[in-house]
Order: sequence, then C-alpha cells, then structure tokens
Amino acid sequence: MSGRTGTTIHRLLGYDGKSFSKDSNNPINADMLIIDEFSMVDVPLAWHLFNAVDFARTAIVIVGDHNQLPPVGPGNILRDLIHSNAIPSVILDKVVRQAGVLKENSTAILKGEVRKTSDTSTQGCQDWYLADQFTDPGAAHNFLLDLFDKRLDALGFDPLFKAWRTAVEADRKDMYNDRRVDHIQEFVARYQVQPEEDGCLKEVLSRELFVALKRVARDFGLRFEMDSSRQFAQRFANDFETISEAGFEVVISQERYGTKLYTIQAVD
Repeated sequence: MSGRTGTTIHRLLGYDGKSFSKDSNNPINADMLIIDEFSMVDVPLAWHLFNAVDFARTAIVIVGDHNQLPPVGPGNILRDLIHSNAIPSVILDKVVRQAGVLKENSTAILKGEVRKTSDTSTQGCQDWYLADQFTDPGAAHNFLLDLFDKRLDALGFDPLFKAWRTAVEADRKDMYNDRRVDHIQEFVARYQVQPEEDGCLKEVLSRELFVALKRVARDFGLRFEMDSSRQFAQRFANDFETISEAGFEVVISQERYGTKLYTIQAVD
C-alpha cells in the first residue's frame, strides 16, 4: 500500500549469519522505520536494531500486540516498553476480528478471569473448553487428542456448507451487476459435490465426501489424515454419533449396486 519494500529486521541490518553490517557507525538510511509484529522481537535483536538507528534523523513506529506470547528469545520488550511508559503508545482495545464466546472469554483472560467451559452450541460441541480437571499429564494429553480426533474432524461439514452458502450468496449478488462469475460452478468444480438449495447434501457416495472434505481441510487449514476413500468410508461409518453431536444428521437413503448413498443435513 505504501509502495515501499518490506524486509525482515535481520536483512535490514545486513546479517550474514555471524554479524550485522549495520550499527552506530553505519546506521540505517531511513527517515522512518515501521516495525510490525514487534512482540516477536527479543532483547538482543532489539539492541542491534536500535543501535543501528540514528535517532537524530530516523523515527520509529512500533506495531504489535503486547498480550501475545513473548518472543522465543530472552525478554518481552514490547510489553515492558508499554508498561513502563518509556515510549508514547496507543492501545487499540476494541476487538473486531472475533465475536461471541471466544471474544468475551479471551478478553476476560486479560483481566485475570478464566471462564468455565461454555454451553453446548448448535453444532453439538462447545466453543470454549477449560481443561482444568487434569492432574495427570497423560489424561490431559488424551483429552486433547480426543478433541482433535473427534470434535474438530466432525466439523469438516461446517466449512463445506459455509462455502456453499457463500457461493450461493455471491451468485445472487452478481445478478445485479455487470460482473458475472458462476461461484456455484466454481464450488462444484472444486469440491465435486453440490448441496441442495436448503444446504442438504443429498445421496452422495463416500468417495465423493472424501474428496470434498479433503479439499475443505486443505482450503480451511483443518486436519485430515485419511489417505484413501476406503479409509474414510470406514472412519465415516464409525463416526455417525460424533457427526450427529456436531450438528449434522446422516441418513443412508438407499444402496445402489451395493454402494451406500449418504444424505447429510445440518440440524438447527
């Protein structure tokens, strides 16, 4: 947006794997530096950065979230700079990227309040889990594995139906302007399935579900470790209860040539 070239701090300072070429004798040639994600900067790197700045000429704007995890290296310099009032600072405290329970409970943690597991949502699971009942590391480990293996895998249908609704709405909007893109056709080409108008995925083969959910996992950053449609069919057949708990009804409508057909409907 600025038309300026971005770079890492190490590259800006001319790091060659052993030393920095920029220092107080050879400062950075700039009138202003904007350093993003500064919460990730540790004390040694910050020292080299500030040592290479001619403050008589160069202004620095530091951007970052001091409530994030501290850097891997020593120190928590952004938090310390803000809390000590060593530099002028502006804190944006209005959350606009999340909503609902996640927003409320994450904000509460910053005030020292840790809230309990939330009520069951319409998808059949909780939006917020508090795992505080474990004293045995093995039990906590198994709880997390169960959460990922069952609860989160079952939600693969949720982003699939959301992507479908997004495509339908985009096509409806494009009907009123000159730019015409067939978003539904793009959805079908990508996921190889086409839900009904009400969002019901009717009479599909397990191998079609395998392709659709594998691509959904890739597109939405979800975990999907099944490598074949046969493996998926076995897992799918054993997971009807989990899928139902996640807010989806699965009906085996008929068999054709010995092959089962599945209908998946989101349950309100």
